[in-house]
This record gives sequence, structure tokens and C-alpha cells, in this order.
Amino acid sequence: MSIYKNVSKLLILLLSFASVSVYAQEAWIVPDAENAIVNPIQNSEAAIVSGQKLYKSLCVACHGNLGAGDGVAAVGLNPKPTDFTTADFHKQTAGSVFWKLSKGRGVMAPYEGMLSEEDRWALVSYLKSLKVEIPKKKVATKKVNNTFLFTQLINTQTVQTLPNKISEFTIQHRFGVTQLNSDFINDFLGMDLGANLRLAYAKAINSRLYAEIGRTRYGKTYDLGAKYLVLQQTIDNKTPFSIAVYGNMGINTQKFPKVIDGSTFVDGSNFSYSFAHRLSFNSQIIFAKQFSESFSMQIAPVVIWHNLVAKDEKNLDFVIPFGARLELNQKSALLFEVTPKIIAKNKRMPLSIAYEIASSSAHAFQLILTSTDRILEQSIYSNETIDYSQGKFVLGFNIKRLF
Repeated sequence: MSIYKNVSKLLILLLSFASVSVYAQEAWIVPDAENAIVNPIQNSEAAIVSGQKLYKSLCVACHGNLGAGDGVAAVGLNPKPTDFTTADFHKQTAGSVFWKLSKGRGVMAPYEGMLSEEDRWALVSYLKSLKVEIPKKKVATKKVNNTFLFTQLINTQTVQTLPNKISEFTIQHRFGVTQLNSDFINDFLGMDLGANLRLAYAKAINSRLYAEIGRTRYGKTYDLGAKYLVLQQTIDNKTPFSIAVYGNMGINTQKFPKVIDGSTFVDGSNFSYSFAHRLSFNSQIIFAKQFSESFSMQIAPVVIWHNLVAKDEKNLDFVIPFGARLELNQKSALLFEVTPKIIAKNKRMPLSIAYEIASSSAHAFQLILTSTDRILEQSIYSNETIDYSQGKFVLGFNIKRLF
């Protein structure tokens, strides 16, 4: 018998849940006459205050502090407590709300046996005073991640850093100085002449910071550098441009030239070489803006310092490179650089243009026409630029690869 009793109890329980589920799916239809009734106290301030007190004592457990149907007792209830902040609730008439809280349904008690008619209307007044809250999705402001394709434009740095844990390998090659005459063919576009080459490897420390190491043929120079993205442009232009800072130290490992006995420093002290004389420094701040998906520009004030210079030269150079990138299609772009020299021993501005072919965002080849055979910026801005007014120029290329 006990088995049959337990089975009977189980069936009753299952039928109870089934009936609740069916009940929960039924529409809560309000009689037309009740639906048309107007609130006789017209949502007065006193009625709202009175209704709020009733709400806090009777309704908060299920409907929550703000009326959003998220009270502590709401978990597992079926039907779910009404959210009084939705537009659907506020479409209901005062008479409809009054009738529902008077009659109750399911776990909601019928308040017509608990509250006076005036109190029920006061509760309706309060519920109708709750503001309609439209959920606002928190959408992170999208950043402009492709102002430029790589960390360098042609010779100059860009605001680009590397994605986290990504590396970049760069080959920069410049052929010899040539010009549009018979030498151009004889020297095979300058390829038969002495060339300059730099290899560099960079590694992201995080998405805003990377470090690099490079080696350039001229001066047998090793260089160490780092770049940090300070500010990143957003698509909505609330942040209208990007800012990055970059620093690089070059170490010239070539043998020092011999000096005449008795040579002195400018201050008159005896001259002798030291390791510090091999060092040069490049410090810059880069401002860039993507004006459209196909066009970006930047300006990057650069301070160059050489620990050792000739007697009549200055240790400090100050230049302001301008650069731009115009995307022609998904796989090619034109690049341009010009660098006015503010403080330098020669004023001729380095000029460079390049045609960039990118098979993907991870690999690119740049064919370059430039006025300098130097590659490291410390060397470009501190040495004489080729006299392009006489038709002289340098051909070269850059190869970039992310991995």
C-alpha cells in the first residue's frame, strides 16, 4: 500500500506542476469594464508616497527594490514577477493594474481582501510612477587598430604597436646612390653599388608595448628600441587621434678612426675614445590620425643625440617628420614621408615614397624611392641627404612579417 500511496503522491505532484505550467501560459485577461476604470486619486504626490510604503512592505520580496521583477523571492517563481519598469507594463491602464492586484494570481495574493480600495489605488499610483528603464548595453568603444599597417611607415616610426605575443621581423635594404643618366643602367638601378641593410626583430610585451633589436650595416650599428602606445584613436572620434612614444639607442661597433696625437675635446682636455662615444639616441613622440579607412597621416617630432660629433657639429638634431598612407585597394597602398629639419647641420629634407604590397595584414613588401641611403633614423637626420635636385636618388625595399 505504501508503494501505491507514494505513486499517488508523485502523480498528484506532477499534475500540480503541469497545471501550474498550463496556468502560467494562459493570458491574464482583464474584463473590459475593469480595464476602462480611471484612477480616482489621479496619481497625486501623496498617493505615490503612500503607495511606495505599501510596495516596500508587500512587494519588494518578489518585484525587487526598483520594481524590475528581480526580488530575492523571484527565483523559481512561475509565472515570473512582473517588471514594472518595462514599456509593456506601462501600456496597461490603471484600471487593469488595479484589477490584477485586487484579484491576484498564482503565488500573488489577492489584495482586495488585504488592502482598502484607496490603498490599492495608491499602490497603482506608485507603480505607474516608476520610470521605464530601457536596458543599455555596455558597448566598449571600438579602437582604430589599423592607422598604419606596420610599426614603421618607410623610414619613420608609426603609432602602431604589435598585438600581444606577436613578433615582427623586418628587412630594410637600400641600394647605392644613382641618378637618371647612363649610370642608372650601368649600375643596374644602383644594385651594383654599395648597399645598406638592416635586420630587426621586435616582440610585443603586451598590446601597447614592444621592444626591438636591430643591426645595420653602416657603422656596424646595433640598436635597441621600444615603443609604447599612450593613446588610441576611437572609431567614434571621442579620442580623435593616437599617440605613441618611441626610444632607440644605437651602438656603433665599427673601429674608431685614428686621431692625430694631441687632439683635444672642445673644452681643451685631451681626447680619448670611450664606449659612450659609440652611442646615439633617438627619442620621439608620434601623433597620428586615421581620416578614413584608406587614408592616415602622422607627425612625429624627433630629438636625436650623438655622444660624439666633430668639432664644428652639434650633438643635438631636431626634426619633424610628416608621413601619410593612402590605401589604393585591399592589397596595395602609397606611402609618403618628408622630414623638415629644425636643428641640424644640413637643412635638405629627406624625402621618401613607397609602393606597398600587402598579401595580408601580417606580410608586406615596400618598393622605395628615397633621398637617403641611411636606414636608422639617428643616421638619416644627422647625415647629408642626397641632393635630389640633381636627380639623384636611392632605390630600396622593406619586407615586413608578423608571426
